[in-house]
Amino acid sequence: MKLINLSLNSGICDSLINKIAKGDERAFDELYEKTKRIVFSTALSITRSVSDSEDITQEVYVRIFEKAGSYKDKNKPLAWIYAITKNQSISVIRKKQKTQEIENMEDDIRFSNISNNIDKLILKSALEILTEEELQIVMLHNSGLKHREIATLLDKQLSTILSKYNRSLLKMKKYLESK
Repeated sequence: MKLINLSLNSGICDSLINKIAKGDERAFDELYEKTKRIVFSTALSITRSVSDSEDITQEVYVRIFEKAGSYKDKNKPLAWIYAITKNQSISVIRKKQKTQEIENMEDDIRFSNISNNIDKLILKSALEILTEEELQIVMLHNSGLKHREIATLLDKQLSTILSKYNRSLLKMKKYLESK
């Protein structure tokens, strides 16, 4: 599996967003191909639902296409895309909380490779002790992104991401050992 390169050489730059603002479909396709995994993983780390994350991903690209003309985050297109994704994800969660209960654990992708229900409950309880940011870092890393890519995406120092990731794992380990 090829990981997305989030460096400045990735081709995700202001000029790409400006081309999209002018209706350039090739630029839009290029942006989509380079960022679709990041958008989906971010949405998944927030919503914890595959179907919601797929819907959010689609909506994010609609918004990118519509709002490319108002893009103002000079030299930070990934941060702009991340903000759109985060805001859309939070909006979906708020709407769902008003209308229905939290999704059944059986449908939760985080547990899709675990067949034992007791193991699912244990993992779910361990993940629930993490803060939203810690959970996001763990989920993004689990989805295949490297720590450096996560740092770029979240606009944080690599050392901060590494520290939070390691602390999150230790926090879950201590929690599980105490049970």
